[in-house]
Formats: sequence, C-alpha cells, structure tokens
Amino acid sequence: MRVLLDAREYATALPLTGKGTRATEALLKRIAHALAADGHRVDVVTAEPEEHYIDGVMWWPSTYFPHQCDVLIAFERLDRIGEFRFDRLFVSLNRIDPTLAGNEAKVDKFVCFSDNHVDVLLKIRPTIRREQCVVIGPGVEVPTKVMPRVRDRLLWTNSPDRGLLHVARFWPRLLELVPDATISVTYDFDGY
Repeated sequence: MRVLLDAREYATALPLTGKGTRATEALLKRIAHALAADGHRVDVVTAEPEEHYIDGVMWWPSTYFPHQCDVLIAFERLDRIGEFRFDRLFVSLNRIDPTLAGNEAKVDKFVCFSDNHVDVLLKIRPTIRREQCVVIGPGVEVPTKVMPRVRDRLLWTNSPDRGLLHVARFWPRLLELVPDATISVTYDFDGY
C-alpha cells in the first residue's frame, strides 16, 4: 500500500531527516518508519529543501512530491488535501485546533493522544464527530538534551496550545508537593 504523510506543517522541526530534539519530529519519524517496516511504500512531504531516502522512507521537499496514494495522513491541517488523490484519509493531531477548511467529513479518523485531547478537540471543532476520533498513545522516546540541572527548578517549554493545557491540569497537584513553586508563561508573538 502506498502511504503519503503530509508533514509540511512541521517546518519548524527541521531537519526531519536528521537527529531531532522535538517530540513532534520523533513521532513523525516513528510513524513513517513503522509503516515502512510493515512493508508499505512511504512518502513524506516536508518543508526540507531536498529529497532524502532513509530507512525505507522517501522524504520529499514541498516543491515537488507524489500526489497519489492509497492512504493520506495529514498532520494538523486539511486545507492542503485537495493536492492529493487518495482512498482513505487520517489526520494525526498534536494540537487541539486543526485547520479543517471544511474537509472534516472526508476524514476517516482523527488520531488523538488521549480522551481529554478528544474532548477538547470536539469543543473547539464541533463539526468533527466523536466516532471520527481514535486515541493512540504516542509511544515516542523523546530525545534528551544535555542541560545543566538546577535543583528544584521545573522548566517547561512547549507550544501554548499543546503542553500548557497539561501544565494547567497538574499545577494544583504540583503546588501541593512544592508550595513555593512559581510559573512563568511566555509567548512568542512572532511565532504565533
């Protein structure tokens, strides 16, 4: 089966074919390599400047790539699916606010990380039906960065629409454990 992954949304996670340090990038690679290991032909459309063939996966630049497949896996957005011919469509979500562009009825499954992720997704995007959602844990070994450790400091970095939701939910418990804990939330207005 020919599977095409449209991962152009993850342009900030470059290089996708290199050693990555972000969980999103690691998950994308894991999906691509697992599909290739199962014997599927896997093509990934990225924002990289040139094509690469690595471990059974063809990584394509956004300037030229295949447009026909049996299964299309779109990451985070549906406004580009008109560029492809496919039989089945899945949407892999890290965020809770995918770009739908009126194409949500064409989706076989929205792949979410948790039941909570599904609940929030359906509140934000009410045109998605609950039966379209499936929960599959990420199963990603997140690469570790070498950083100096500072005793009793929690450093949390993530996109506001992803990790901040989890921080807000576990914050009361953290305060029980560490009453003098503080949190600083910063926002990159240029990036969002």
